[in-house]
Amino acid sequence: MATLAGLLLSLAWAVGGEQVTVSGRVVGPDGQGMPDCEVLVQYGTPPYERMLQRGRSEADGRFSFEVEVGGGDWVVGVVAQKPGLAMDWAHVPAGEEVTLRLRRDPVTCAGTVTDVDGNPIAGATVFAASLHRSEDEGRGTYLSLADEALLSTRTDAQGRFEIGELRPGWKVRIAAFAQGRERAATLNLVPAAAHDAEIVLRPEVVIAGRATHDGKPVAGMRVVFSSPMGHRYPTTVTDKDGRYRSVHLPPGLYHVLFEAPEGLSARAVGPLNLKAGEQFTEADVELTPGGLVQGMLTDAETGQPIVGAKVFASGPSRPSTFGARVRTDDSGEYTLRLAPGDYQVRARVQGAWLPWEEVQPSQREVTISEGQTLAGVDFTLVKTPRPVVRGRVLNPDGEPAAGVRLGILGDVTLEPADLLRYETDAEGRFQVTLNSPDTSWMLVLAADAERDLLGVARMKETMEDIEVELQPGAYLEGTVVDPAGDVVPGCLVPVGTSRLDMLAYATTNDEGSYVVGPLPAGVGLRACAVGTEDRWVREDAREYSERISLKPGEHRVLPPLRLNLETRSLRGVVIDPEMQPVRNATVHVSAGGGVTATDAEGAFEVTGLAPRGEVWVLAIHPTEDLFLAAKVDPDEIEQVELILQRLGAASGTVVDAQGRLTRAKLLLYPADQYWGLDMGIYFDLLGRTGHAEAGLNAETDEAGRWQVEGLVGGAEYRVYVGPPGAKRYGEETVFTAQPGITVDIGASRLEEE
Repeated sequence: MATLAGLLLSLAWAVGGEQVTVSGRVVGPDGQGMPDCEVLVQYGTPPYERMLQRGRSEADGRFSFEVEVGGGDWVVGVVAQKPGLAMDWAHVPAGEEVTLRLRRDPVTCAGTVTDVDGNPIAGATVFAASLHRSEDEGRGTYLSLADEALLSTRTDAQGRFEIGELRPGWKVRIAAFAQGRERAATLNLVPAAAHDAEIVLRPEVVIAGRATHDGKPVAGMRVVFSSPMGHRYPTTVTDKDGRYRSVHLPPGLYHVLFEAPEGLSARAVGPLNLKAGEQFTEADVELTPGGLVQGMLTDAETGQPIVGAKVFASGPSRPSTFGARVRTDDSGEYTLRLAPGDYQVRARVQGAWLPWEEVQPSQREVTISEGQTLAGVDFTLVKTPRPVVRGRVLNPDGEPAAGVRLGILGDVTLEPADLLRYETDAEGRFQVTLNSPDTSWMLVLAADAERDLLGVARMKETMEDIEVELQPGAYLEGTVVDPAGDVVPGCLVPVGTSRLDMLAYATTNDEGSYVVGPLPAGVGLRACAVGTEDRWVREDAREYSERISLKPGEHRVLPPLRLNLETRSLRGVVIDPEMQPVRNATVHVSAGGGVTATDAEGAFEVTGLAPRGEVWVLAIHPTEDLFLAAKVDPDEIEQVELILQRLGAASGTVVDAQGRLTRAKLLLYPADQYWGLDMGIYFDLLGRTGHAEAGLNAETDEAGRWQVEGLVGGAEYRVYVGPPGAKRYGEETVFTAQPGITVDIGASRLEEE
């Protein structure tokens, strides 16, 4: 049983450009300090670089590092290891020390690295890219390792590898690269003790060129290879002749970005859409002084400068999502040197609370010419007062309740924090500044965990003088059963308000029983069974209780909650247009299927699918631009056959309210929430299909016609239509793309404003 006060623990922390001490102790299996252990700390520095420090534990196992962490969502991670022992790691909470415990039972992750045809790759570098553990271990569940040498090895003549000193029960993502091959990782997390991990490396794509200024080579300049969505791959530096060459890039869509020396600028090269093994060796760039964009960011109310805000410029120098960036100085001013062309300039203030703190205008359109200084591109931070709720908390006897924790249910917060983050003063009073503009359904929740007392009060329109009366906490109990009526042990049962803000939770025991509490009285509550430790289920496999309102101190027994842990499987085969099986095709299946790869016969099987309904299946050829999507019901088909095809296209016209052809702007998005794909997978797919943004943009010509290329056959797309320059669109239609052909969806109507 979990108490209300201990539900939401913050695992990450961030300090804007502040020097902090990261310290702790490494202990051995017996709990004694472990000397001479390798300790690594990784952290973020302003504005976005990942940094590393290494050291060794002292005689008593202690260690200490001085680091400067950046703003945002950076997590400081600490790793400790010693040969022969199972390693440990943790996220470091702000202001606290961390203890890392090494164990005697290390396990080894082993597997094979092959090419797309299944041939072993010898001499490949293999390393642990990330470490994962279950939530109940605390101290963070995920750590992406910034140091590839920490847990690394090389494959033998048979392509086999082993990475040891891992912790039993963990999962890892293993990555690899080799000469002339891409950098790639296991499709899924694998158990730390796995011996059959598989990594497939395709031939790398190569981007090469030469950087010059006035015809002379530019040496020592950093070159960045970036996907249109902003993902960055390993960088390189120009040599003495100004030449550069990428390493280990996977196939996809790229921009080449240049971090020009002081006083110079460079246009990005791209987009380059490259297949596996393809080379583009003409990515040359001529650096010029370019032009300057200057401005400042001030507080609209006080006129004071905003220091340390980020200013972005997207355009020829930085076409990717994030653009060129710089921070405002102590005077709130900034200067960006950019290559000639059209740019969109935006500013962002660290820690601003939307919608209460908004930079205006949201975007400035500028045109830069060679040698020009464009001044006065200014922004202001406009602040709107946030609503404040005031009141007091009373004990059951009516006396003020001092030092009681409280929180606001329904208030959106943009930082990780405990639900009960506030506290009453000596007179039981509280004052809370809210984050969300919608207070119509918020509740003030107060809890005294030691005395098992809770209270709730609804917001008043004035949000003044709200009284929260503490009462004995109530409890819910019951059992969780499967469709056959058998009990389900180890099942998580959360209880929340009618909008399912979780208040407390419990896990069923061996008899399938649970007790959740303490819970507040007099508010609508719902309980549900969401899954077990190793089997999280979709919403259509859960059962929710009826809305419940409890009395103070009540112990309510609920009817059994049903949880459908039954799953389905789906088998299939992937073949190419010549009807030959495709080995190592990537197959994505929604509704719990995840991602897998085909075997030598092109076959695949996924398990763990949701117990009912249709699923999306997307197959991608490992090296060619061949794709196919299908929506199937596993209950109605034993095996799905996916014949990969070339990409398709769509076209149509736009008419106004009078039926006349008109100029318009269109956005195409995948239907069904991106076909149920993980967003990271979807962004990778965008690169393979030659698209730079999640929304596929199109504009009509003078005749009112439009066309969009690069659509996955068999997949559904949703079309939105708006006037030229629109920021809001009207939904018009859904259509299914066909492989290799252009689908004409006909006329879309542009709605009047």
